[in-house]
Amino acid sequence: MTQDAALSRQLYVKIAGTPLSTAVMDELYRVEVESSLNLPAMCVLYVHDSTAELTNSGPFDLGAAIEVGVADEQGRGETVLFDGEITGIEPDFREGTLADLAIRAYDRSHRLHRGAFTRTYTNMTDSAIASDVANQAGLQADVEATNSEHPHIYQHGQTPMEFLRERARRIGYDVYVQGRRLCFKPASTNGQAIDLEWGANLRSFSPILSLGEQVSQVEVRGWNPATKREIVGRASSGEAAPSIGEQRTGGALAEEAFGSASELTVSTDVVDQAEADELAQAILDDHDGAFVEAEGECFGLPALMAGSTVQITALGQRFNGTYRVTSARHVWSTERDYVTFFTVRGRRDDTLTRLIVGPAKARTSWPVMTGIVTDLDDPEGMGRVTVKFPWLDPDLSSHWARVIGTGAGAGRGTYWLPEVNDEVLIGFEQGDMSRPVVIGGLWNGEDEPPLDSGTAISNGEVVQRTLATRVGHRITFSEENPAFVRIETAGGQFILLHDDDGKIDIETSGGAVLSLDDNGNKIRLSGGGNIEIEGDLNVTLKSGANMDIEASGNLTLKGATIQLNP
Repeated sequence: MTQDAALSRQLYVKIAGTPLSTAVMDELYRVEVESSLNLPAMCVLYVHDSTAELTNSGPFDLGAAIEVGVADEQGRGETVLFDGEITGIEPDFREGTLADLAIRAYDRSHRLHRGAFTRTYTNMTDSAIASDVANQAGLQADVEATNSEHPHIYQHGQTPMEFLRERARRIGYDVYVQGRRLCFKPASTNGQAIDLEWGANLRSFSPILSLGEQVSQVEVRGWNPATKREIVGRASSGEAAPSIGEQRTGGALAEEAFGSASELTVSTDVVDQAEADELAQAILDDHDGAFVEAEGECFGLPALMAGSTVQITALGQRFNGTYRVTSARHVWSTERDYVTFFTVRGRRDDTLTRLIVGPAKARTSWPVMTGIVTDLDDPEGMGRVTVKFPWLDPDLSSHWARVIGTGAGAGRGTYWLPEVNDEVLIGFEQGDMSRPVVIGGLWNGEDEPPLDSGTAISNGEVVQRTLATRVGHRITFSEENPAFVRIETAGGQFILLHDDDGKIDIETSGGAVLSLDDNGNKIRLSGGGNIEIEGDLNVTLKSGANMDIEASGNLTLKGATIQLNP
């Protein structure tokens, strides 16, 4: 039996449910299957293809379902190692007319890395959101229920997997795909621990104990605007480090060596106490998982996959114990024994990006941006509005955004809401798009200011300012030439306080006028209709000089007693 034929006895490969022919299997000379808690599982098949027949005519069609498994020693029993879809074919035409073909496949989570989307989720838990994402990707949802309900979550131009990992990271969940199931569950072990003994089936093992990033406690602080109180979540006991002979935690060892250290997180908004506690625990577990890291190699074990637990012995007291596998890579080759490589990294991945930028943050932080107001009817009466971001999505609206008001407080402050379709500048609490705040309104090419620049500005100085409403009510402040304050309604009623002329004029749209003139030493009350002066008690008319009372018609003086005194 050739080495290639021996390899075909160890493995089986099905394309679209059909086993590969014996002829194709005999050309198979290397197989790699890699699983990870943080990346799509990957499978690569390497076959000899000297005639380029497999390259040009299949059966390795792009997009086809592929299943790779291992057979028992008699070649009968089957254990599935990989279930996914072919995403690439990679022929290698070398000198000497030698040709090979690599077939690359990923599990179906690769679908969740295709395309960036903008969507909103209202009044949903994270588990319900995960179920919805699974349905959108054509996958079955296998989720463990979460409790905190979020009033509004914005998926802002993210791939589905990027979005789900962000949600999962906050609560210590894993996101992965098994076959056609999208799993959204707490970090846990898969099945019974696999025994590995150094010097027997464990060929090599390189653990690292590191006090870098280790803290004794994590505190998450947030704000609840409904109750006007802070939300504080704390965690002081990590749950992600391997259970080994070294009994002290990374935080305890770091405190013993360097003194106490804690981490305060205020850059991630939380909706309630439960989510604050979950986030604090997830952050501490991320640090805790980095206390013990390791790489290992063992003789081939099909059961060893990402998420598996391995029980390692013969290392001595300090490093004997159980480790959770972060990633595993199985290699079958005609040139060497079947081996399995694995890493222990807690919940962190092995990518170059992680090594360069460090642990992933809980989410992307957003700067201020512009939006269009869509709704004013705040169901909770807090003076909030909703906005949409047409540059991101033309239809989706934000969660209710609080509006900045000068002097805002209990029953006081400037209450000046924008109108529907107004352009506004939006900020985000802690950079979270689900927590918008309206900073102010913006003028633009369609919505012009209520004053033109020629009126408002003179010689590089602002000489007029105004407050104007949608229907045309207006208060205008003029600094000079002339200096005045004018209060005017849309119907034409106005009050004019004129500093240069020393006058106060009050005038109705019908022409009734009250004028108080300091410069002219005159008070004038006039109108086209009747004028009445009435008091519930006394009314006194008194002049320091002359007084004239004149009527073009009858003059009537009436009283219980009329006294004329010289």
